[in-house]
Amino acid sequence: MAFIGTAQLIRQTTLQTALFKDWIVQAKWRNFWGSGEHFDWWAFPIDANSGHGDRYNVAPAITELRNDPEFLHAVLENAQLLSIGLGYDLVTGLIIDPTRADHYAVRLYKCGRALHLWGMPFAHRSFVGCVEYLLEGHPELAETLAGIRADETPELNPLSIDLVVPSV
Repeated sequence: MAFIGTAQLIRQTTLQTALFKDWIVQAKWRNFWGSGEHFDWWAFPIDANSGHGDRYNVAPAITELRNDPEFLHAVLENAQLLSIGLGYDLVTGLIIDPTRADHYAVRLYKCGRALHLWGMPFAHRSFVGCVEYLLEGHPELAETLAGIRADETPELNPLSIDLVVPSV
């Protein structure tokens, strides 16, 4: 299979945003956890192949997607909504509900790597904080942090779309 194309990817990414919002309204926290729902590849597209082959590997479209505001806003909102689903507020860095913590490393990896790839340094830094919180007491999952490039601050995307951090 080949890359699904930017139009189809953007459609799937924004549809996932609507699903995340619905899950939050209905308090369907389990949908955010584990492997029961399969949204990682289109909610947080990265430059790697998956179980879907290269269908969601965005390598051929990185420049185009880094310049698409609809796509970037959807990825950012998906990260915020996923974090809420996991009991963490990405904007404030506060724990909302520790009982919703998830340790599904693949999903955490994809979201963090996507924020890095799409050039969202504030969101990336906050998500790394979320992952550090979620991984407390789970040293076997520490590789996840390295996988999301926690030691590197990404360069801001050309449209300056990133998390808006409240001024103090």
